[in-house]
Amino acid sequence: MAQFNTNQWNGSGTAGATSAERLVYRALRDLLVLRAGQTASPEAMQDGLEMLNDLLDSWNTERLTVYQIARDLYDLVADVAEYPVPQRRIEAAGLVKDGTERELDVLTPAQWAAVSDKSAAGTPRAIYSDNAAGESIVFVHRVPTEAAELALYTWQPLQAFDSLETSYTLPPGYALALRFNLAAVLAPSFGVTHAKANPLLGGIEANAVKYKAAIKSFNIRPIYLSCDPALLAPRAFDIYTGR
Repeated sequence: MAQFNTNQWNGSGTAGATSAERLVYRALRDLLVLRAGQTASPEAMQDGLEMLNDLLDSWNTERLTVYQIARDLYDLVADVAEYPVPQRRIEAAGLVKDGTERELDVLTPAQWAAVSDKSAAGTPRAIYSDNAAGESIVFVHRVPTEAAELALYTWQPLQAFDSLETSYTLPPGYALALRFNLAAVLAPSFGVTHAKANPLLGGIEANAVKYKAAIKSFNIRPIYLSCDPALLAPRAFDIYTGR
């Protein structure tokens, strides 16, 4: 286990960087499983790493814990309707041609099922992803008749920690949120239960909620309301035509 005041902990490493080892250690300190100067067994640290990665995997299902939406381009080929892509949650899509991008509809399973002629050719208007694990298939409708590019805007998953020792630079607020949420999920393994009757666990769970809420607040993207311009156009009543 790395020692305090080294690059992995509190030395001259990258600002904002932390390691799974530090997060697990701090979570165990918060649970009073460890005290200053104590170290955990390799087995306890490995269990903490696995639980930390499970926690990250769970957060990948929540839009507001995912901090990055990436734009990736894929080549569309004439007369080809299906394209394999890495499995990601698709937030939006666009058709890119001649330096311009036009938004495509991202269809739900029900909408895709309602498309009667899935082999119709023309300028693409929509996509559908089967969302398969590992590698998904994106179906383009209409089937392109000429080369173009497909822009996909996808959730970028939080990456698992490869090891206890490797340092990672986390987005703002994630270190505290992970630390206290990890402590909360590790608590039953060390007999720390019944938050209402246990001030220690109650405080940990309160911090877990608070710091996770902070990163969700940071990741919120505003939703802008729109209205049909025809409804906003000024109109005057004509007494002669009645219109």
